[in-house]
Amino acid sequence: MYVHRWMLIALLLAAASCIGYDIREAAAQNGAPELPFAVPEYPEPEDNAWDYVLRATQVLDETNGKRGSEIVAAAWGTELEPDYAAAAECYQSALTVLRMGLYNECRIPDSVSFDQPLTELAGIREMARGLSYEARAYLAAGETDKAIDSLQDCLRLARNANINGVLIHALVGKAIEAIATHALSDCLNEGDPSADRLIAFAAWNEQNRLSRQSFADSLALDLRAGLLSLDDQLTLKAGFLKMAPSLIAWAEQPSHLRGDAPQTGTVGGGGLMPEPPHYQRLAWQIAESDATLAGMSIRCAMVAFKLRTGAYPGTLGDLSPDYLPELPKDPFSGVDFRYRVDAQAGTYLLYSVGPDRHDDGGELVWSEHDGTGDMLIGPQLITRLRTVSPGPAGVPGPPPPPAPPPPDGAMGPAGVPEPPPPPPAE
Repeated sequence: MYVHRWMLIALLLAAASCIGYDIREAAAQNGAPELPFAVPEYPEPEDNAWDYVLRATQVLDETNGKRGSEIVAAAWGTELEPDYAAAAECYQSALTVLRMGLYNECRIPDSVSFDQPLTELAGIREMARGLSYEARAYLAAGETDKAIDSLQDCLRLARNANINGVLIHALVGKAIEAIATHALSDCLNEGDPSADRLIAFAAWNEQNRLSRQSFADSLALDLRAGLLSLDDQLTLKAGFLKMAPSLIAWAEQPSHLRGDAPQTGTVGGGGLMPEPPHYQRLAWQIAESDATLAGMSIRCAMVAFKLRTGAYPGTLGDLSPDYLPELPKDPFSGVDFRYRVDAQAGTYLLYSVGPDRHDDGGELVWSEHDGTGDMLIGPQLITRLRTVSPGPAGVPGPPPPPAPPPPDGAMGPAGVPEPPPPPPAE
């Protein structure tokens, strides 16, 4: 799975960004044309959080912090619980540097090389694992509020990893958000958080979520990078300029109104641009992450409500404004998340309708590629990629995907060959 993901990232770099050039240098050399679409402009911070990210990744390499993941991986497939405290300790030097500027304003520089982003972003994702291990160590020690502190830092890192970034940065930010939200789900199900910490986190999470760079802005920066890296290839430049406005206009639509990606064709006959389904999947993935973050804000507020009142809210509207300043909408429907509660049993179901925008009653349709099925936010957090954060004891997990029918001549149970088909009727 990881090899496939990095192959996708490499494809994005090669096919859409072509960011082996310094943006400003390319613009100066080529006399960059006026762009027919808006590109976000971020001021250069006085004390840039990105500088601390780079220093922290360097410290991570110097101290071999990645051995923390090796400690956790050693427990996989065994009955042993991973030693998260020992794993987290491997990252502390890097995390100390990271936290010195984590909440400063952030801006990724325009100037990047082809190879550098892969190296840096891999280190950033490794630090996100370190923060999640730290959170799980606190959770095991009965310090759930401190675990939430660590996961808040993880989500801030995800945001910073994509300010002024191209599509590859958006994908890595999404991966970091998945690391944090699944650990947060475990904190809610297995830990003992305080209502005050949950209320504060829910409000902060919404503020952080809404301050992230949008998919449309990431796409615009990606297209600009591709355009400026085309040097004197005038035909390809013309193709970029022709197709970019419709693609950006599509990306700017809210997720619940966005249709199919427009046809991009082959720019200048060179096959430089990915096909529309490629952009469609990227849009789904980033919107799914947004829905998960918004849903987890609601879920934290719900748990705080129960801690103070003894029961889950009767409606989601009961959470605002005391537990959540403003109730976020489901990005895939434009209205409230779906919510059902059984007050007598003390159980609930919270979910998003998902990319197909169809309410399946909280049922998952196990399709990883066509965007069908709902997204379950609570009491389990289940994504379409079959990554599961277990719910409370007694809550069943998702059903396994149906097995495909065996091909002709396949082996039956216990290695017994399948019987031959019946002869055709005369």
